[in-house]
Amino acid sequence: VPLPSYIRVQHFHDIGLGSLVEQEIHLRQGQANNALHELHLALMDKAMIFCTDVQQGGNYKMTTWAWGQISNAEAMVQQHAAIYCQCQKQLIALGAGEDILGKY
Repeated sequence: VPLPSYIRVQHFHDIGLGSLVEQEIHLRQGQANNALHELHLALMDKAMIFCTDVQQGGNYKMTTWAWGQISNAEAMVQQHAAIYCQCQKQLIALGAGEDILGKY
């Protein structure tokens, strides 16, 4: 489905479908909120792994396994951060108001 942020936004206003732009803004806000929530959870998970497994790893095998878990958690952090950044770019492309852009 071609969304207004991928097509010229003014085109939707010109043909009387400006409400689609507003709907996508709301969808992107929800997606950004979800990405921020998941990012928060992934960062907490990474911190917990570090505190419980890395710092208390008694031997080489446990420490290596723990750093692998840290690497997996970091991959999740990067994935959710990328989703959030994409939402932010799309909100800018949609011409979201300063109140929305200030929040995100």
